[in-house]
Amino acid sequence: EKLSRDVGLQRPLQPPGESRSGTFTFERAFDIAPGNYTAHIAVSDQQGANISVKSIAFSIPAAKPGIGLSDISLVAHAEPVTSSADADDPFRAGLKRIVPEIVSDVRQNPEHDLPLFFVIYPDRRITNKPRLELALSRDNQPLGTFSVQLPDTHPGEPIPYVTSIRRHSLPAGSYRLLARVTQGSSTREQPFPFVVEGQPATATASLSHDTAVVLDGKQLAPEYVTHLDFLVQPKLLESTRPSNQQMKELLDTARERALDYQQDLPNLVCIERTLRSTDSTGRAAWKQKDAITRLLRYSEGREHGDILAVNGVRGSRIRGADTAIGGIRLSGEFGGLLGMVFSERAQAAVDWQGVSEVDGALMQVFRYRVAREHSDYAVIASDGRPALQTAYNALVYVDANTMAVRRISVEAQGIPANFPIQESAITVDYDYVPLGGHDYLLPQQAQLLVREHAHYLKKNDIKFLNYRRYGAESKIRFQ
Repeated sequence: EKLSRDVGLQRPLQPPGESRSGTFTFERAFDIAPGNYTAHIAVSDQQGANISVKSIAFSIPAAKPGIGLSDISLVAHAEPVTSSADADDPFRAGLKRIVPEIVSDVRQNPEHDLPLFFVIYPDRRITNKPRLELALSRDNQPLGTFSVQLPDTHPGEPIPYVTSIRRHSLPAGSYRLLARVTQGSSTREQPFPFVVEGQPATATASLSHDTAVVLDGKQLAPEYVTHLDFLVQPKLLESTRPSNQQMKELLDTARERALDYQQDLPNLVCIERTLRSTDSTGRAAWKQKDAITRLLRYSEGREHGDILAVNGVRGSRIRGADTAIGGIRLSGEFGGLLGMVFSERAQAAVDWQGVSEVDGALMQVFRYRVAREHSDYAVIASDGRPALQTAYNALVYVDANTMAVRRISVEAQGIPANFPIQESAITVDYDYVPLGGHDYLLPQQAQLLVREHAHYLKKNDIKFLNYRRYGAESKIRFQ
């Protein structure tokens, strides 16, 4: 089979060394029978009249009866799933698609974590849930084994699994992570070897408390393995990292503006339109549930809303409309999220991610990591349980010119396995809106994503329209 594609790349003029540092991804999916194969890959630079060729030999083993286990892939990043067209894509994991890292030498950047991905294929003839064990060893000496609680799925459905090995605290040596799945009498194993470079451990050295192992958040002996941070990565542009002084000035100004955001907003009113969708498969095959229109008032730092219509039916005709519609709700878009992330209480660890674009404007992107004990992020279940305070990660997009936050994405981390909501993520986009002769940075659109239990997904897509400033003497009429 022959697969090809023309790729157009457009970049600013750069010295040759820098221009060669970029990458692009080419992928094709196809079904093939068991056997031995060779892939011949040719890349032709038509303007430069250069060509490079590489051949790769690989084998597809014959399928065996019983449970199946994929290879373990190193993860480059995760990206959002935009359609349900590729529902059978083996790299899909709920609302995200895993992009594998094609560089096989994991010795690079030893201070970075190793996010790993694999898929378990249960035996459709057996109703018993598969069991997963992860075992970690160093220089052929076992460090620990842990039994993993897999999510509930429909019988026979593939189970994608993601974990991350933290390398910054590991002694130098040759490591091996072994994934072992069992269902009934069938067992499959898949190893993933990797090397940590640095100062070698002495022959008499033993693992101390500072170099212990955690698999899926449960301590074996501290912090080798944790869940992958699943916040969607921004599309980054080639850029030079700002100096520490430049980043400090940028973050200090952005923080000051964010903390003053609510008190600088006028009293206002707008139309909030929400499209709510659900998916019971866990594959982001969205089905629209309803459309809700609310009259939203922001007054003296508080939000108030009245339902105007549900699926085109006036809210006045729906008895108890505000409580009758139920479902997941978003709060904090008018400064609450900004204040939460930038507050001193959060004690966030901040890392520069790179430069991205929002509506054509350049943004400096920062990742904020906040521990549970310093977090004000609350996840509320519909079964009457108390609100769950969780750790969270946030991506903050700061306008390089105005130093204002134009986008913020927040995702809960470390939700207990027995809590009804297993994933919760919020994204809010801001833009300038003229009100009363002054431009205010106001929410333009937002998205709330929730996964309940193993694979029931809910999504709210929200738009904010027709902003108006109002006071005590104002009269507002909507047709």
